[in-house]
Amino acid sequence: MLLLSLQLGFCSGDQVILLDTTREATLEWTRYPYGPQAQTPGVFIRNALSCKETFSLLYYEFDAATREPPPWQTDSYKLIARIAAGEGRFNQNSDVDINTEVKSIAVTKKGVYFAFRDQGACISVLAVKVYYITCPAVTENFAHFNETPTGREITIIEKQNGTCIENAEPYESPTYLCKGDGKWTILTGGCRCKAGYEPDNVNKTCNETSARSSKYKIFKVNVEPVY
Repeated sequence: MLLLSLQLGFCSGDQVILLDTTREATLEWTRYPYGPQAQTPGVFIRNALSCKETFSLLYYEFDAATREPPPWQTDSYKLIARIAAGEGRFNQNSDVDINTEVKSIAVTKKGVYFAFRDQGACISVLAVKVYYITCPAVTENFAHFNETPTGREITIIEKQNGTCIENAEPYESPTYLCKGDGKWTILTGGCRCKAGYEPDNVNKTCNETSARSSKYKIFKVNVEPVY
């Protein structure tokens, strides 16, 4: 499962985007016709429409990298979500608000392209982070579990088999479940120290048993009959 973290903000008041969003074919830059400038200090725009406050986030999966990116066609990409910058252009301190959106997709191929489709949005994409979540490597019940990537979707749980630490043997096959949020849950089974080794529960190791630390000592006892 891949996740995208996007930091978004509204365009500042002094930024102007000249884009006719009423024309369906216009997705990028728009060049307006040339007009001779009269001897005037400025120009006026009539019937100006407000700009949109959303854009589309899409992706395209592939199994092998190619020299040319996939075609810029809407039907070639799958829609992840329509992203908005959040509520309120400015906060009480007159600073531009920054909104963070996190979206996830289930990856089924070896690679993926991400695309942003802007149709005249008053939004600035400040940062994009693509990452995945793993359950960290842990040692529990004297069994070691490797770092495990989460499932393709947040609801999928991955089962990980553990291996006994040095000088330990399994009493039941150790397994741990990795949740979609990167946390382990429901530990079953485990290992125990072999004969001649004692457990160190703090350091989670099996140490060789010494004569001094042995719990059992042999004593010679003389037994006399009782009459």
